Amino acid sequence: MKKSLIYGLSAGIMVLLGSCASKDVYNAEQVEISQREAYATNFVKKYGPIATNQTWDFTGNKVRLGTRSGEDITIETVAGLDFGVTESLDENNKVVATFTKNVDLYNDVPLKLPDGKRHTGESAILIAPSNDFYIYPISCQGSWKHDFCVRVGDAEPVKIYNKFWSDFSKPYVNGMATNSSVKDGVINVTKRAEMPGVHISAPTGTPVEVYLDNIQGGSQPMASTVTGSAIVIDTEVRPEGVPINDQSVVKYIGIEDQYDKDYDYNDMVMVVIGNPDTPPTEKIIDEKYQVPTNISKRYMIEDLGATDDFDFNDIVVDVVQNTTVTHHRTYKVDAEGNKSELISDIITNTSSSQKATIRHKGGILPFILKVGNTTFNEEQGELDVDVEITKNVSGWNPEKNNVSIKVQEKDGKYYDIAFPKAGEAPMIIAVDIDQNWMPERQSVPASWFYLPE
Repeated sequence: MKKSLIYGLSAGIMVLLGSCASKDVYNAEQVEISQREAYATNFVKKYGPIATNQTWDFTGNKVRLGTRSGEDITIETVAGLDFGVTESLDENNKVVATFTKNVDLYNDVPLKLPDGKRHTGESAILIAPSNDFYIYPISCQGSWKHDFCVRVGDAEPVKIYNKFWSDFSKPYVNGMATNSSVKDGVINVTKRAEMPGVHISAPTGTPVEVYLDNIQGGSQPMASTVTGSAIVIDTEVRPEGVPINDQSVVKYIGIEDQYDKDYDYNDMVMVVIGNPDTPPTEKIIDEKYQVPTNISKRYMIEDLGATDDFDFNDIVVDVVQNTTVTHHRTYKVDAEGNKSELISDIITNTSSSQKATIRHKGGILPFILKVGNTTFNEEQGELDVDVEITKNVSGWNPEKNNVSIKVQEKDGKYYDIAFPKAGEAPMIIAVDIDQNWMPERQSVPASWFYLPE
């Protein structure tokens, strides 16, 4: 079932907005009003009444990280490491966990990051390699609760899991019982640790940050790969049951969850698996780095050449805004000269550019396109022709969709068509830039204006 987003418009709204002053006098303004009225009426007949709050921007991810090769960032959670966890009772009737899978991985962590032994390592930013990669939590220990998060470039952080337990008697792994009881020799598990992995694909050089957030208790609320709280370690162990091959590079990242503790970096340990490369580290000294982003939309426009034509291909224009944000980070330095605490992360410069490209003409009427503050030269209408007419523009506001056209009707008068307000019958819609336009005189499907229930 699909639920319509266009409903509830009173038929009374569709009344004529004006009338001819005289049957004998040609009234160009009234002709335009009548055309718009006929278009709106036919749109409702085709797709159904329009809700007063219906908007016509159907773009999904409106803000995307800039790329070097047209690729997007993807961050998706995947099933966590399988340790084949089973529970049994020891001689004291206590619940103990036994692992039948990834045993070598679990045993390798205390060898590489022994408990209570201080490790040293410079702060570093992970940067995306030229391939995708995976991060899997191996184990976490200590009494502090936390959220494990990943941030890629300037995108919103993604929370991977929540450590909701405070038992520090042993390292916990994915699938391990955190809450259980024993009655008459029978173990009843009510909660298990859920520690999924994450699959990341990003443009080469994009900063990748992994961190513990909302740390409850202790001396810091966050511990990150950019705050001196994490180190990267090589390993020869190959995890089981995950996407990996002979060429895959495998590394550990260990995080220390408090500034004033033992710096053994094993409070949370994860394994990073490259395909084939893992993210290299970029040393932080006087760190300045740039994060590129872009916002892009495709506008599909009807030119009022016909009042029953809803192919939205009379003018198709792509608008892209590229932005580069420059950051500068500063740190405190500990007694050994290592960076320890992140003091600030300041945006020192932001530069943007915008361009618009007419991709297709499907109408026969001349038109003048305006994007933001920039007006294109008049273009002649052409029936079903792909073009590429690009112009640098300024003043485009992606939230306001300030894109419009002036179209010259057969009477020589120019009519203004702007991005529609909520509840209006649209003559311009915004879609993702990879959305194809329709063939000539083939209306866009009703599914474009619907969402699943």
